[in-house]
Amino acid sequence: IFLLTVGAVQSAHAVFYTFGTLHWRALGLSTSLAGALWAIGVIAEIGVFAFSARIVRRVGALQLIALGCGTAVARWLAMGFDPPVALLVPLQMLHGLTYGGAHVGAIHFMSRAVPEEQSGTAQALYASVTGGVAMGSVTLLAGPLYASAGGHAYWAMALVGLLGLGTSLWLVRASRSVAAHPHSVGSGG
Repeated sequence: IFLLTVGAVQSAHAVFYTFGTLHWRALGLSTSLAGALWAIGVIAEIGVFAFSARIVRRVGALQLIALGCGTAVARWLAMGFDPPVALLVPLQMLHGLTYGGAHVGAIHFMSRAVPEEQSGTAQALYASVTGGVAMGSVTLLAGPLYASAGGHAYWAMALVGLLGLGTSLWLVRASRSVAAHPHSVGSGG
């Protein structure tokens, strides 16, 4: 469920990563403005990374993943409406959560849930699923979606984010249940 969740939230970026700049150019934005918008997203991501330990302590790793998933739903829904530049700036700032927050939450979750001697395998599996299998699969779908729907293809990414949100909320609930009843894990009860 964890890999499905993080695979969904990261692959929900497929239309943006593949066609974001092309779509902005088709809408009349300059390459300089498109580059600035990308930079805003990266700066937001770096901000989350810079304060990641504090954020995870305050919010929780799984909750941060869920927040990233929920933010992805809102971000991609809004992007499907071809918003004006004034709205693209805050939408790009959400990259700090849709990518950065979800990634930070995933890394912290794995560091707590996986024994240290298996951490390398866990990180490799995480990278393979999120950056390989999930992103590759959704990117293959993004091409025909963008060709037929243009910017409305972002709405399909909102659905992918919604899948991640649903599974992330299940993970949060399951982790609370385990915390409340730690002796029932593995005992059949």
